[in-house]
Amino acid sequence: IGQNSFNLTGSWSTYNVSFTTYEIYNQVHFVINSKNAVQIAKVTVLQTGPVIQVSSVAYPPQDLYSPYFNGTAIVISNVSNTLAWHGPYTSLGAGTYNVTFFLSTDNSSPDNIGVLYVTSDYGNDIIAVEMFNGAMLSNGKITMTFSLSQMTLGMQYEGYIIRWKGTLVLSNIYVNKTGV
Repeated sequence: IGQNSFNLTGSWSTYNVSFTTYEIYNQVHFVINSKNAVQIAKVTVLQTGPVIQVSSVAYPPQDLYSPYFNGTAIVISNVSNTLAWHGPYTSLGAGTYNVTFFLSTDNSSPDNIGVLYVTSDYGNDIIAVEMFNGAMLSNGKITMTFSLSQMTLGMQYEGYIIRWKGTLVLSNIYVNKTGV
Protein backbone atom coordinates (compact mmCIF):
# COMPACT_ATOMS: atom_id res chain seq x y z
CA ILE A 1 0.00 0.00 0.00
CA GLY A 2 2.67 2.49 1.00
CA GLN A 3 6.33 2.54 0.13
CA ASN A 4 9.12 4.61 1.60
CA SER A 5 12.85 4.61 1.02
CA PHE A 6 14.68 4.32 4.28
CA ASN A 7 18.13 5.59 5.11
CA LEU A 8 19.40 3.06 7.60
CA THR A 9 22.12 4.98 9.43
CA GLY A 10 22.93 2.66 12.32
CA SER A 11 20.82 4.62 14.81
CA TRP A 12 17.14 4.52 15.72
CA SER A 13 14.96 6.46 13.32
CA THR A 14 11.23 7.04 13.12
CA TYR A 15 9.52 6.44 9.78
CA ASN A 16 5.91 7.22 8.96
CA VAL A 17 4.03 5.53 6.15
CA SER A 18 0.60 6.97 5.34
CA PHE A 19 -1.98 5.58 2.96
CA THR A 20 -5.65 5.82 2.07
CA THR A 21 -7.62 2.65 1.53
CA TYR A 22 -11.23 1.64 0.98
CA GLU A 23 -10.65 -1.78 2.54
CA ILE A 24 -10.66 -3.21 6.04
CA TYR A 25 -7.55 -5.21 6.84
CA ASN A 26 -7.29 -8.05 9.31
CA GLN A 27 -3.50 -8.00 9.07
CA VAL A 28 -0.83 -5.58 7.95
CA HIS A 29 2.58 -6.89 6.97
CA PHE A 30 5.71 -4.77 7.00
CA VAL A 31 8.35 -6.03 4.61
CA ILE A 32 11.86 -4.58 4.66
CA ASN A 33 14.30 -5.57 1.95
CA SER A 34 17.80 -4.92 3.22
CA LYS A 35 21.17 -6.60 2.89
CA ASN A 36 21.89 -5.60 6.48
CA ALA A 37 20.17 -6.70 9.67
CA VAL A 38 17.21 -4.54 10.61
CA GLN A 39 15.77 -4.31 14.10
CA ILE A 40 12.26 -2.95 14.62
CA ALA A 41 11.55 -1.60 18.09
CA LYS A 42 7.88 -0.70 17.69
CA VAL A 43 5.14 -0.64 15.06
CA THR A 44 2.00 1.41 15.53
CA VAL A 45 -0.95 1.39 13.14
CA LEU A 46 -3.26 4.35 13.64
CA GLN A 47 -6.50 5.05 11.80
CA THR A 48 -6.61 8.80 11.28
CA GLY A 49 -9.88 9.09 9.40
CA PRO A 50 -13.32 7.50 9.29
CA VAL A 51 -14.09 4.34 7.37
CA ILE A 52 -15.05 5.49 3.89
CA GLN A 53 -18.15 3.85 2.45
CA VAL A 54 -18.18 3.76 -1.33
CA SER A 55 -21.54 3.56 -3.06
CA SER A 56 -20.23 2.04 -6.28
CA VAL A 57 -17.02 0.52 -7.54
CA ALA A 58 -15.80 -1.16 -10.72
CA TYR A 59 -13.55 -4.20 -10.60
CA PRO A 60 -11.67 -4.61 -13.87
CA PRO A 61 -10.39 -8.11 -14.69
CA GLN A 62 -6.87 -7.32 -13.47
CA ASP A 63 -8.32 -7.00 -9.93
CA LEU A 64 -9.54 -10.61 -10.02
CA TYR A 65 -7.75 -13.93 -9.80
CA SER A 66 -7.93 -15.96 -13.00
CA PRO A 67 -5.68 -18.16 -15.11
CA TYR A 68 -7.61 -16.84 -18.13
CA PHE A 69 -6.66 -13.16 -17.81
CA ASN A 70 -5.12 -12.00 -21.11
CA GLY A 71 -4.01 -8.52 -20.06
CA THR A 72 -7.31 -6.73 -20.73
CA ALA A 73 -10.11 -9.23 -20.07
CA ILE A 74 -10.80 -12.72 -18.77
CA VAL A 75 -11.25 -14.91 -21.83
CA ILE A 76 -12.48 -18.49 -21.45
CA SER A 77 -12.71 -20.83 -24.44
CA ASN A 78 -14.10 -24.36 -24.67
CA VAL A 79 -13.94 -25.32 -20.98
CA SER A 80 -16.02 -27.29 -18.51
CA ASN A 81 -16.14 -27.62 -14.73
CA THR A 82 -13.81 -24.66 -14.25
CA LEU A 83 -13.55 -21.85 -11.71
CA ALA A 84 -12.89 -19.10 -14.25
CA TRP A 85 -12.42 -16.13 -11.89
CA HIS A 86 -12.80 -15.06 -8.28
CA GLY A 87 -11.94 -12.08 -6.11
CA PRO A 88 -11.12 -9.36 -5.34
CA TYR A 89 -11.76 -9.95 -1.59
CA THR A 90 -13.13 -6.55 -0.65
CA SER A 91 -15.25 -5.31 2.24
CA LEU A 92 -18.76 -3.89 1.98
CA GLY A 93 -20.92 -2.16 4.57
CA ALA A 94 -24.51 -3.04 5.39
CA GLY A 95 -26.96 -2.36 2.57
CA THR A 96 -28.50 -3.61 -0.64
CA TYR A 97 -26.28 -3.94 -3.70
CA ASN A 98 -26.45 -4.76 -7.38
CA VAL A 99 -23.47 -6.54 -8.89
CA THR A 100 -23.27 -6.48 -12.69
CA PHE A 101 -21.05 -8.88 -14.60
CA PHE A 102 -20.20 -7.57 -18.08
CA LEU A 103 -20.05 -10.71 -20.20
CA SER A 104 -19.98 -11.43 -23.93
CA THR A 105 -19.80 -14.59 -26.00
CA ASP A 106 -19.40 -15.75 -29.57
CA ASN A 107 -21.78 -18.66 -28.92
CA SER A 108 -25.17 -17.77 -27.46
CA SER A 109 -26.32 -21.36 -27.14
CA PRO A 110 -28.49 -22.15 -24.12
CA ASP A 111 -26.31 -25.29 -23.79
CA ASN A 112 -23.44 -23.07 -22.60
CA ILE A 113 -23.90 -22.85 -18.82
CA GLY A 114 -22.14 -20.98 -16.04
CA VAL A 115 -22.83 -19.97 -12.46
CA LEU A 116 -22.20 -16.57 -10.85
CA TYR A 117 -21.62 -16.36 -7.11
CA VAL A 118 -21.41 -13.53 -4.62
CA THR A 119 -19.62 -14.82 -1.53
CA SER A 120 -18.17 -13.49 1.70
CA ASP A 121 -15.60 -14.78 4.18
CA TYR A 122 -13.17 -15.39 1.31
CA GLY A 123 -15.54 -17.73 -0.52
CA ASN A 124 -16.83 -19.66 2.49
CA ASP A 125 -20.33 -18.12 2.67
CA ILE A 126 -22.58 -17.90 -0.41
CA ILE A 127 -24.66 -14.72 -0.42
CA ALA A 128 -26.19 -14.93 -3.93
CA VAL A 129 -26.02 -17.37 -6.82
CA GLU A 130 -27.36 -17.28 -10.38
CA MET A 131 -27.03 -19.75 -13.22
CA PHE A 132 -26.69 -18.27 -16.70
CA ASN A 133 -26.41 -19.54 -20.25
CA GLY A 134 -25.24 -18.17 -23.57
CA ALA A 135 -28.74 -17.07 -24.60
CA MET A 136 -28.92 -14.76 -21.55
CA LEU A 137 -25.96 -12.63 -22.71
CA SER A 138 -27.68 -10.76 -25.55
CA ASN A 139 -27.46 -7.44 -23.65
CA GLY A 140 -23.88 -8.12 -22.50
CA LYS A 141 -24.48 -8.20 -18.77
CA ILE A 142 -26.06 -10.04 -15.88
CA THR A 143 -27.10 -8.20 -12.72
CA MET A 144 -27.71 -9.79 -9.33
CA THR A 145 -29.08 -8.14 -6.18
CA PHE A 146 -27.94 -9.00 -2.67
CA SER A 147 -28.22 -7.55 0.84
CA LEU A 148 -25.81 -7.41 3.76
CA SER A 149 -26.95 -6.78 7.34
CA GLN A 150 -23.52 -5.69 8.58
CA MET A 151 -20.00 -4.82 7.47
CA THR A 152 -18.84 -7.90 5.57
CA LEU A 153 -15.26 -8.91 4.88
CA GLY A 154 -13.75 -11.06 2.15
CA MET A 155 -16.37 -10.29 -0.51
CA GLN A 156 -15.73 -11.93 -3.83
CA TYR A 157 -17.48 -12.36 -7.15
CA GLU A 158 -16.96 -15.77 -8.75
CA GLY A 159 -17.59 -17.24 -12.15
CA TYR A 160 -17.80 -21.01 -12.46
CA ILE A 161 -18.23 -22.55 -15.90
CA ILE A 162 -20.15 -25.83 -16.06
CA ARG A 163 -19.60 -26.10 -19.82
CA TRP A 164 -18.89 -23.55 -22.54
CA LYS A 165 -18.26 -24.18 -26.23
CA GLY A 166 -16.88 -21.07 -27.84
CA THR A 167 -15.52 -18.01 -26.08
CA LEU A 168 -16.85 -16.23 -22.99
CA VAL A 169 -15.35 -12.85 -22.06
CA LEU A 170 -15.62 -11.05 -18.70
CA SER A 171 -14.70 -7.40 -19.24
CA ASN A 172 -15.76 -5.86 -15.92
CA ILE A 173 -17.67 -6.30 -12.66
CA TYR A 174 -19.55 -3.32 -11.24
CA VAL A 175 -20.94 -3.19 -7.68
CA ASN A 176 -23.47 -0.48 -6.84
CA LYS A 177 -25.09 0.20 -3.47
CA THR A 178 -28.80 0.72 -4.06
CA GLY A 179 -30.17 0.99 -0.54
CA VAL A 180 -29.44 0.84 3.18
